[in-house]
Amino acid sequence: MRSISHGFTLVELLVVIAIIGILVGLLLPAVQAAREAARRMSCTNNQKQIALALHNYHGTFQTFPWACSAGFGFTYHTHIYPQMEQTPLFNIAQFQEAGNGTDTTPNNSFSILAKTSVPGLKCPSEPTPNNWAAQLNNISGRAVGNYMGCVGGNVQVDTLRPAGQIDVRNGNGIMLVVHMLNTTNKTGPIKFSGITDGTSNTFIGGESPFSVQGVCTICDRQYGYTYDGDAANNAVSGGDFSEQVCSTFYPMNRSMSNQTVGGDERELSFGSYHTGGCAMHLADGSVRFVSQSVDMTVWRAYGSRDGGEVVQLD
Repeated sequence: MRSISHGFTLVELLVVIAIIGILVGLLLPAVQAAREAARRMSCTNNQKQIALALHNYHGTFQTFPWACSAGFGFTYHTHIYPQMEQTPLFNIAQFQEAGNGTDTTPNNSFSILAKTSVPGLKCPSEPTPNNWAAQLNNISGRAVGNYMGCVGGNVQVDTLRPAGQIDVRNGNGIMLVVHMLNTTNKTGPIKFSGITDGTSNTFIGGESPFSVQGVCTICDRQYGYTYDGDAANNAVSGGDFSEQVCSTFYPMNRSMSNQTVGGDERELSFGSYHTGGCAMHLADGSVRFVSQSVDMTVWRAYGSRDGGEVVQLD
């Protein structure tokens, strides 16, 4: 006698589909968590390479580079391009001539430096494309980055201030701004010998989101050449240097979490798209993931190179 094979009933199919849906729902967060863990590891490695490049730069010039050369507009990334296997880009930088890179001169070296995306200078968790199409500071298509120098734990504004006031040029951090055309508030450049708090207790820099579309509508984290830094010219005050530096004076992730805080607080805040904190690189070449709930006394102390604080990250 021929056996009769029965297919699945509608109820059975619905049960199977429901079970598959439940399994997918359970597995999806785990997959997303694994992907973010991989992105966070990649971000940490990016910062490790930057820290090593800064060490190699110091080995050559016996000092760390300036975070930004105001009046010329080059960021510290440009100075360490040879240590990052980007010598051709470094060679087009006109370090002895201030300029103005705009879209009307697309082959101008300033524009090329501003628009060229360099591997390792953008966090994989950053959702913005490698180049931002909208015009910012007279240049469209600028390369997006996330890795900022630490100007200190006592800097509250991203601009140049009159003589005797604390600003991005004389903060207590390692990565300071210099004005090429005047010496107001000039400190540094910083050497290893100036990091008296200890290299394992001092940040060189860390990450911060590019937030043009987010809460912070003016936090454009970029590198190579900055029009704002160049346009400062011989000004004693003014400018805008949040494209290259952040400060640990402010809590983490203020650019992303609180729309009511002031512009300087949003622009100078370190942070990330990682859950629970951000990665920071230290003067000893190591990289630490720091919790967003870090004690502010500790956070500010690690931004300082010579404060004499006795603190320790968890």
